[in-house]
Amino acid sequence: MKKISISILLLSSFLILSIGGCNFIGRHIVRWTTDFNTLSSDNRILYENGADKLAAEAALHLDKAIKDVESRQLGKFTEPVKIYVFATPEKFSKFTGISAKARGASFGNELYLSGLLKDLPQEVYGMIAHELSHVQLSQQLKFATRSLWYDSS
Repeated sequence: MKKISISILLLSSFLILSIGGCNFIGRHIVRWTTDFNTLSSDNRILYENGADKLAAEAALHLDKAIKDVESRQLGKFTEPVKIYVFATPEKFSKFTGISAKARGASFGNELYLSGLLKDLPQEVYGMIAHELSHVQLSQQLKFATRSLWYDSS
């Protein structure tokens, strides 16, 4: 019964957070990642040419954001995350299939940072933490659902 309550709490939290102006990325979009460079200081971050400074800024915040999300939500990340950093809002939009006005998005274990953040370095940490919260809740929900499935037999 406790696991069912946790699943309901996770699902409710996920739905509430998703209403807050975030955009979801559909699986139907074909995305090529061969044009991305891997950040030498952190191989979890991939960036387009022209987005190297934003990628470096993201690297400064990623570990702290992961720790903060894990401490404020219901547990640790169960899978590694990857961040894609875009040089322009238009390339971000084309890759993700969402509005060029969005500053970030996430899908699965991936985060996407728009080139809009290049002029807003003070918002990079917040965007990373926000999108990580979606990823972590999704991972925990999948874990809780898997646990319920096995416990129900």
